[in-house]
Amino acid sequence: MVAKAWGTDIAEEVGKPLPDCSRCRRPDAKSERKAWGCDAPAKRTVFVTGCSRCFGGGDDCPDCDDGLIAHDRCPTAVIESYPDTQRRAAGRAIRAYIQLDSRSVLPNAGGFEDQSPQFAQIVDVVDHERGRWERIRSDKRKRDLKRPPPSPAKPRRR
Repeated sequence: MVAKAWGTDIAEEVGKPLPDCSRCRRPDAKSERKAWGCDAPAKRTVFVTGCSRCFGGGDDCPDCDDGLIAHDRCPTAVIESYPDTQRRAAGRAIRAYIQLDSRSVLPNAGGFEDQSPQFAQIVDVVDHERGRWERIRSDKRKRDLKRPPPSPAKPRRR
């Protein structure tokens, strides 16, 4: 969800496209649905997220490999497989984070310490994943700066 909310532009910029439901929901999109893991696990990694257990700092984390988790299903397909209550809760969590991020509005009265532990955890997870996407963008820009500029086109002779 985080990648789809904040990472889409970055993913396109760095050449790591994310699943696009508008492409996969067309009637003739059987091959796209298979490639992106819409209906069953794909044969390749569809997208990668940061680990929300160790945040990339746990060498012996049982959930990840070097702080990253590879997914073989479309994130929308995974979320749609959740029970309604979990889907609604995930949507509320993202909306609450967006309110905090864009308007500095917390879901409950008081300060950050007055919020639920679950909300604090959501903020940590989303901030970590957004930071990971920003590092991907920054690394790509640094690599691009190190590349020599393309040589100018030679003028045509007439």
